Amino acid sequence: MSQKVQKYPLDEFYDEFPDLKKYNVELFLDVTNKKIAKGIINELKSKKKKFKRILYVALSNQYNRELYSLEEKNITAMKFKGKFNNNLRIYCKECFKDGKKIIMINYLHKATQKNKEDHKIVNIIDQIKKYTYDEFEK
Repeated sequence: MSQKVQKYPLDEFYDEFPDLKKYNVELFLDVTNKKIAKGIINELKSKKKKFKRILYVALSNQYNRELYSLEEKNITAMKFKGKFNNNLRIYCKECFKDGKKIIMINYLHKATQKNKEDHKIVNIIDQIKKYTYDEFEK
């Protein structure tokens, strides 16, 4: 079953950084699970400054271990590290049809210690691998 997505508005961001349009990267939100989608939006609203830094990296078709990194094939994480960001991770899937599409799917406040959190991350990534996006995948 294909997931439902909604394009994430980036007009303000592109007004500030118009040169990034040349990379043909778009941002979407998976809205299949409305509760998770609302949680992602609320997190992004409260972390605008860090989100802007992450967007600059992601929309310029780059990866950065500290901000936006490849976790597994086509699965990425937006990393909101620091004392005011609660070590938030937004897990995404990248699709490549008519440019790059980054789909924000799930989020997690990652603890600094490695234990149960690693298991949660593996579960999130395994779930994302199963998701399909018919309009973006060949």
